[in-house]
Amino acid sequence: MITSHKRFFWIVIACFCATLLPIFILNLILLNDTLGNYRKTLLASQWQQQTHGITYAPTLLNTHLFKTLRLNDRMAEINAVVLGSSTAMGITQQAFPNAFHIYNYAQSAHTLSAAIDEATWLMSNTDNIKYLVIPLDWSVGWIYMKDEPAPTDLSATATMQQVQSVIKPPPLLDRMRDAISYPRVANLMEILKTILGATDSVAAFRGYFLQNSSDDYHCMDGTLARDFDIAHRGTCTGFRFDGSATFAYLEPIKDVQSLILTAIASDRYTINLINQQGRPDPAILNRLTILARQVESKGGRLLLFMPPLLPDMEAAFIKHPVWSSYLIRTRQILGAWAAQENIVIFDAGQSERFGCSTAEFADEHHALSSCYEKVFSVFWNTYTRNDGSKITWPPGGHY
Repeated sequence: MITSHKRFFWIVIACFCATLLPIFILNLILLNDTLGNYRKTLLASQWQQQTHGITYAPTLLNTHLFKTLRLNDRMAEINAVVLGSSTAMGITQQAFPNAFHIYNYAQSAHTLSAAIDEATWLMSNTDNIKYLVIPLDWSVGWIYMKDEPAPTDLSATATMQQVQSVIKPPPLLDRMRDAISYPRVANLMEILKTILGATDSVAAFRGYFLQNSSDDYHCMDGTLARDFDIAHRGTCTGFRFDGSATFAYLEPIKDVQSLILTAIASDRYTINLINQQGRPDPAILNRLTILARQVESKGGRLLLFMPPLLPDMEAAFIKHPVWSSYLIRTRQILGAWAAQENIVIFDAGQSERFGCSTAEFADEHHALSSCYEKVFSVFWNTYTRNDGSKITWPPGGHY
């Protein structure tokens, strides 16, 4: 009987070693190499500075360190900065006339108040930044949220201090539990499937588990790419040299009408509109006025814009029996304020007016670069005059 129990025990141990143990070890390697690992972010920034390629640094949901490293590297050669949340991440250099040399510093879940903090720092601490481009998002609610200024330092010194600071990863026991959780196991299975399907499986395994990054590869347009995170390997997901995001990992939108109907009924797009009854936060507008004067004192301009939404989505809100009055109030308040303060607001919310298609959106409120190029082309060609060396801006107002 004792011999039978021993045999069963060793069979269980053998099964564990053959199945769960390799999964546990491989996931622990991945977790140890990514959680709290800011070294990879520094390596990704250095690689992009040298190659001008597309890179994915850990992680797209927390891009502050990567974007700040890149901003400092590019500072001497740019004169314009795009700020704001991920809704502005699709904006590329191609959306601007030749007189503009931009870096897209927009970041995921970044509030309008935070963007103003950063813009204010740029105006106070740089000489060559003369143009600021900032989104006024009604759909995700940033223009209605209470203004909460915070100390901001985008300098190279502060950035390197952040890189060099000790970032403690989660405790070992927590990482061990995480390593055998279902999401981690499922993700590992996808990684192993990718490795087995790769042309060079050995090189693919090495890139995931033994190197700081993938090997270099080329995107469809010929741009060089390298991934420093394990997610979305080989898809050209990440940021271009100008700071814009590719959104390459997202699937094409299929059921547009369903998305629009859900958006109209969802708190995601209506809660802030309802809570403030369409009234932008006055403190936000006051800070933007001050910022505009700071930019103008340096010979530049502040350009505010309302980001493009999925075709026909904003039109559906305007037709809604309740949301319509709130959204109209938002536009009226912004228009009157912009005219009074001589600040330009370009409204691209109804993207269909500019020829944008459903295929040019990652989701309801994230426009891809091709849509943004169409949108800003209309602005530069219709509302401004450009003689090559000087741009004449329209009077302040809502366009």
